[in-house]
Amino acid sequence: MKKLFYITIGLGLFIAFSCKKSTPAATPTPAPTSIGNLSVDGVAISNLSHSSFVNGSNFGVIAYNSSGSNPELQVTFSGTVTPSYGTYPITTGTVSYGKCTLTYSDTGATSPSTASAGYVNVATSGTAPNNTLSFSNISVVGGAGHHILTGTITY
Repeated sequence: MKKLFYITIGLGLFIAFSCKKSTPAATPTPAPTSIGNLSVDGVAISNLSHSSFVNGSNFGVIAYNSSGSNPELQVTFSGTVTPSYGTYPITTGTVSYGKCTLTYSDTGATSPSTASAGYVNVATSGTAPNNTLSFSNISVVGGAGHHILTGTITY
């Protein structure tokens, strides 16, 4: 009788553990497959890459041709965190709260070209790399020449 009791308990435990449900692992949110697009004078820049950074009290996003690092676009916002959702007027000089600066540089340029007017739109969607900034027909003038920039960068 004692043997039958142990066999029944052992068989019950075996069945209980062999029928354990497996819990699927959480699926991570995939990163965007594209970081966006950038065109200079209507010509698309290929092999686009990007990075974001904090420099002192400013947050910046850089987009560039990853095969040669040029041309390069930099948008800088006041603050040390990703800018919040909204429309940011482009300004020149030192960037201040609620505004941004936009500069463009290219190979061989003695200095960057800067925008002095226009707007950059920021859309936030959680945390990086799910935020975007976009701009259209922004004129830049300076050492890198006069160009018209349009783009959407996911960072």
